[in-house]
Amino acid sequence: MDARIQTTALDGGMPPAVAGLNRELARRGIALEYCADGASALAFLLSRIPAGATVMNGGSTTLERIGFLDALEDGPYDWLRPGIAAIADPDERIRVRRRATIADYFVGGINAVTEAGEIVNADGSGNRIAAYAFGAGKLLLVAGVNKIVPDIASAFERLRNVAAVAECRHLGMNTPCALTGRCDNAACRGPDRHCGKVLVIENERIAGRICVVMIGRWDTRDRSAAAELYHVSVQSSNLFPERSNKLTQEDMMEANLKKLELLYDYTKFHIGLYLVFASAYITLATSKIGRKDALPILQPTLVWIAVVCFMVAGVAAGVIASSITQSRSNGADDFLREKIGPWSTMLLPARLWVYIEHTAFWLGLICAVLSFVFSK
Repeated sequence: MDARIQTTALDGGMPPAVAGLNRELARRGIALEYCADGASALAFLLSRIPAGATVMNGGSTTLERIGFLDALEDGPYDWLRPGIAAIADPDERIRVRRRATIADYFVGGINAVTEAGEIVNADGSGNRIAAYAFGAGKLLLVAGVNKIVPDIASAFERLRNVAAVAECRHLGMNTPCALTGRCDNAACRGPDRHCGKVLVIENERIAGRICVVMIGRWDTRDRSAAAELYHVSVQSSNLFPERSNKLTQEDMMEANLKKLELLYDYTKFHIGLYLVFASAYITLATSKIGRKDALPILQPTLVWIAVVCFMVAGVAAGVIASSITQSRSNGADDFLREKIGPWSTMLLPARLWVYIEHTAFWLGLICAVLSFVFSK
């Protein structure tokens, strides 16, 4: 094995799931290096890339956050990506991108890796995974421990409904997952599709070619958001209990997307509740059973106020639910800051629509109760 690509000799200091992954990857000819934090991951990467080497990288929030891209820009390397980005001619850019897949060192991320060591990634065009599969001389794959999933089905679930959703929304793509937050594979066609090429790395024959760099944690910049999203992932907390209060940026993104899904489900439930409650109340308020005085005559002003409030709550909930399906936000927090309205208008922030919905419902409920209290 190449001296510059060595796996950690001992499992000491690794979380149990990472230690298990280390053993499984070794059986597949792939090395693993565990780094407790982003700083140590950056130091490891730079120690493995010699001066003068040609280096290409795939897009990765992890690499950006640990400072690797800044180090490439300032370091003694032939970094190919800035030159590619500066090429205006599309055909020439494709030719140069194709050559970049055979760089001496290619550094990128991982969409998901199973406990058994299967590494899953997707690309729109395929240049990154072409380098992953064979092109690059040495391949360094950097990921947080939150990328570890139980099996291949979970890996594809994470790939399609977490990683692809976040990427498509970040790039402003018009894909089903960007609009709804869930993959619709059969309906997703055209140039915006992110999962154009999917690669599963099962094994590596060239000794020392691939090394997976697993990062245990790094300090998040937004501590208030981390505290709010402490419940990010039951699965991740079970695998890594020591990480429960040390969330990565991607942990928070996953949690925020999950919160948006919950908001959508919660709002749909409320719409049904309002319809049932309002219908039952109107029926009760206007019914006569047997004799005229079988039911009390409700206070009419309060009845009308209650009915109008229930209608306002239903309309607000409908605006929220329909807007979620069209939103390209990266989660609940972003969505609640967006201005939304009926027919795709931008009338009020979504958070204000939520306040209107809840206030109208409770005001209507209070008026409905009072209409019985002051009945004749």
